[in-house]
Amino acid sequence: GAVLRIAPSGEVDTLWSSGEETPYAMTADPEGVLVGTGGSGRVYRVLDDRTWSMVASLPAEQVTALDRGGDGEVLVATSNPGTLHALTAGLGPRGTFTSKVRDTDTVSAWGRLRWDARMPEGASVVLYSRSGNTSTPDSTWTDWSPPYTAPAGQSVASPSARFLQLKAVLVSKGAATPVLDTVSTAFLQRNLRPQVTSITVLPAGEVFQKPLSINPEGEILGLEGSPGETRAGAPVASARTSLGVSTAYSRRLYHRGLQTFTWRAEDPNGDTMSYDVLYRAAGDSRFRPLRRNLTEAVVAWDTATVPNGRYVVRVVASDAPSNPEALALTSDRDSAPFDVDNTPPVVTASLAGGRVRAVARDDSSIVRRAEYSVDGGRWREVHPVDGINDALEETFEITLGDLSAPGPHLVVVRAADLLGNTATARVEVP
Repeated sequence: GAVLRIAPSGEVDTLWSSGEETPYAMTADPEGVLVGTGGSGRVYRVLDDRTWSMVASLPAEQVTALDRGGDGEVLVATSNPGTLHALTAGLGPRGTFTSKVRDTDTVSAWGRLRWDARMPEGASVVLYSRSGNTSTPDSTWTDWSPPYTAPAGQSVASPSARFLQLKAVLVSKGAATPVLDTVSTAFLQRNLRPQVTSITVLPAGEVFQKPLSINPEGEILGLEGSPGETRAGAPVASARTSLGVSTAYSRRLYHRGLQTFTWRAEDPNGDTMSYDVLYRAAGDSRFRPLRRNLTEAVVAWDTATVPNGRYVVRVVASDAPSNPEALALTSDRDSAPFDVDNTPPVVTASLAGGRVRAVARDDSSIVRRAEYSVDGGRWREVHPVDGINDALEETFEITLGDLSAPGPHLVVVRAADLLGNTATARVEVP
């Protein structure tokens, strides 16, 4: 609801509005208007300069009528329950204000309570606190604390909890009334453990190019060593735009011998995190360090530094950058197993009964594909004798058919393993 002022010119000005309370009644006031609302049973004084203050909070759901009585008195009618109240123009000797419940998102320890107040001689302001773990105070909440009387700062006596509520009691002396301006308290959230929610193992050889890289070969994101360092025997073969899962790094490159991992992690406290990455062979129980104290969730690993085989990586997330060492927490997650194979298969070829017989053998990954070329012609795929490429060793038989040109002819057989390592063999056919 809202209170609008309409000028004689037709101009409309919003003086007060609320997304929670609905105005039900209004009456003129020497300094503006008094507004009675529903939902909380409150009376507000709204001034022409758009400032407002709460005059009364009544034990009812709705303020349904306001009227002026004698001697500056204001009559207030309420519903739920139906009652009639009189607000006098005199000063009350004592007033209480209870704050909204404050949420710290998790169980927190409380610091010192401070407030600013104007207190004429003889007047006083006293604060109280209570805490609990439900958003609405109930029987599980603590009782109100002993009074706080030191505005400069006093340790909060309420136990650690997620929610805190404060109550201020203002006491006047005659016409000297206190004014409470601000109240604040410090809190420290209980540190919660970060979580590594997923690890993605990219296809072997796929890497991310660093954003804003000026190196024509592409600087590799997450690769240990000098930016743009050229690795012998592993030139950049091609560049392409990723068509897979959307990431913060849109351009991918192919770099033989590198294995890239990305991961997602989150911290319930919003702490800054750092990461350690470890690895182990699939048959080993001991993890060995790969990278320490990373700030980006990506690693490009030069797998030429380890033997061929099956491996697992572990990502350990720590919230140490945002917490004292004694309070820092970690969590970890293991990747799915993946293959490291930087050795091409061994290919042999021979003539057998008018056919070319080729055998491809790999020590780490299955033979994925075989092709042959005659006299430098186009490559033709050939299937293994057993019909499917699914083993470390496959045998291929190639029937060449009639060769119109005079011989001898050169047949080249090329085989690739699962990770793209290739090798060739050649044989002459009369």
